[in-house]
Amino acid sequence: MTVKITYPVDALVSYHYYRNDRDLAPLAATGKLRLIGDSGAFSALTQGARIDLADYAAWVHRWRPHLFWAASLDVIGDPVATWHNWKTIREQHNLDTVPTLHAGTDTSWLDTYAAEGVNLIGLGGMAGTGQAPRAFRWAVNMFRHARDKWPGVRFHLWGVANRLFLDALPAYSADSSGILGSAYRYASLRLFDPTTGRHHTVALRKGDRGVYRLASVLRHVYGVDPGEIETSHPGNRIMLVQLAAASTQQYAAWLQRRHRVSPPARAVNPDAPAGSLVHLVAGSGYKQPDGKQDIQLAIGPNIHVAMANPGRENSDEVALIGPALFVADGSSAHLFHLTKEKK
Repeated sequence: MTVKITYPVDALVSYHYYRNDRDLAPLAATGKLRLIGDSGAFSALTQGARIDLADYAAWVHRWRPHLFWAASLDVIGDPVATWHNWKTIREQHNLDTVPTLHAGTDTSWLDTYAAEGVNLIGLGGMAGTGQAPRAFRWAVNMFRHARDKWPGVRFHLWGVANRLFLDALPAYSADSSGILGSAYRYASLRLFDPTTGRHHTVALRKGDRGVYRLASVLRHVYGVDPGEIETSHPGNRIMLVQLAAASTQQYAAWLQRRHRVSPPARAVNPDAPAGSLVHLVAGSGYKQPDGKQDIQLAIGPNIHVAMANPGRENSDEVALIGPALFVADGSSAHLFHLTKEKK
């Protein structure tokens, strides 16, 4: 069986991991990945590495035709330095990049970027369950502020897989790492069921037949026989990586039907592998997951859904509606797995 996966697959490539063109060139050449570029500032910080602004700008320049959009080089915890980096990349390197505001940053910084014409902004510093409630309140405040003062601004959520954020906030896109390798590394599969809107986690170990509880979803939604993935082993590694990506795509499609976020006017590169635009319709409000409080995050014109059906490999029908969920991984092998068809 072949996993029902839709191309292009949304994926993130980090300069920290892919600064060598020999690593990135083969991925870009597949034509099956819609790529966004990130500086990898957080990864570099945690590993004690340094990212040179001029080198990163040169990398973005070289790969700009293949990137849907690229992030600026943020300085975690320092909005002033982050602003200076963004201005330098724009004025000295002639690049429009996506700046990042970190949790706790005042809304005045959103005003500063929006006044310069920025219409796609990253929100960071929200990963980790310990700080989720406070970060969620901050993010809601940012969305409200943009709705009221800058209705053309859209948001990308960095490193966010928490459904508290994704189900409630109408972000244009988000990314999360570790998705592709978890099924075979830890023998734990997290699968989205579009018929119920729920995620299910099952163990892929000998003697644990939990995967058969999802037999109908696996066969009809993903084109996978549960017997092929009952246990995680090297022989089904590519299938598991693709299944993880396909599950992310199904969840993204569910979010797109829920939020229907129109694309930013200028931030994205329409010539990158992405597909056609679709029709605009009226806006609407949004509720928190518990449904108790309407947080009214309507952000202007929405998009009428005209997505390709999951599993159809026709990039011309893939719309620019959001949210898009980008898979991030430091291993180029994992991203290559997404482009391969099972023999």
